[in-house]
Amino acid sequence: MSPLPLRCHTSPVTLRSASLPSLLQTRADGFFPLLAAVKNCRHDHVEWLLAKKANVNQIYTKLGNTALMTSSLHGQAGTVKSLLAHGADATVVRPDGATALLAACGHGDAEVVSVLLEAKADPSQCLW
Repeated sequence: MSPLPLRCHTSPVTLRSASLPSLLQTRADGFFPLLAAVKNCRHDHVEWLLAKKANVNQIYTKLGNTALMTSSLHGQAGTVKSLLAHGADATVVRPDGATALLAACGHGDAEVVSVLLEAKADPSQCLW
């Protein structure tokens, strides 16, 4: 099965225009820089934020999503690996039961599924 084509958002993300503390936290309006970098397929920005100790396990939506869940949904294997290497928790479960692994399985991305399983994601969350 081929992964479904998902597009990255096209709105620009500029990291240089803000102070470091503001780039590592969710703003009052809900903007989360690590999530923005993931959604915009800016792996270079993700790496920069991770090097600056951005919170990889930040829950950023009312649904309970993390950057790992979003990168898994979008089939970003390199970003998934980087997030995991910086301590992202592959076992986080949203209140509705969704996980990063479930997102990857739903997308049909075998590489991301494999990476998440190696990171101890619960295999029962993936129903192929």
